[in-house]
Formats: sequence, C-alpha cells, structure tokens
Amino acid sequence: MQIKGASTYRVELGDSELGSVTRIENAVEKIDSILAQTKQKLEDAIVQLSEAKKEVVKPFEFEERLAEYSARQAEINTKLEFKELRQQEEVIIDENGQESDSRYSSDDREPEHAIAERDI
Repeated sequence: MQIKGASTYRVELGDSELGSVTRIENAVEKIDSILAQTKQKLEDAIVQLSEAKKEVVKPFEFEERLAEYSARQAEINTKLEFKELRQQEEVIIDENGQESDSRYSSDDREPEHAIAERDI
C-alpha cells in the first residue's frame, strides 16, 4: 500500500486487518521524523557547500612545492627513458655480435649520466 501526499510512502500490509492498520499508523507517525532528518541533511549539505566554496577560492598552499617536484619527476623520467633507450641499443649491438661494453663503458659516460643512474 502507498500513502501519498507531497511524497509517497510504502507500507507492506499483513494478513491481519488490525496489524495493517497499526502499520499504516506507524508509517504516518514516522513522516515527521523523516521530514526532520531530511531537513537536517539539507542544512548539512548547505554548510558543506559553503565550506567548499571558501576552499575553492583559496590559493593552493603547496603549489610551488608541487611545481618543483613535478619538474624533478620529469627530469627523472627523462633520465629513465634515456637509460632504457641505451639498454635497448646495447641489446641491438649485442645481437650484431659487437661488445656492449666498448660503446658505453662507465668511464666514457658523461658525469650527469652517472649521477642520473645513481639517483635512480
């Protein structure tokens, strides 16, 4: 059964007429508490929206730090890609029967590449 007004409320009816009447009465009595809960949820949502609007206009506290870390991450990624490319090149050289150490010995590498490998 449904109780209709501004909203609709469902009530399961039982086999007993007296039990069904009691269930309907209980459902009607709960409407006030449901309304109060819904109003409280609305008030909470309004407060949360207000707080969120305040936070949105604030500048990001760690923006400078994020930029530094992002730049550092890009640098590390570039070094990793270079290292991977170099390793692929060594595999190709090995497949051609040449020594892989002759072209990229640790003594021949530029200091920044040695630092990059150490950082990784």
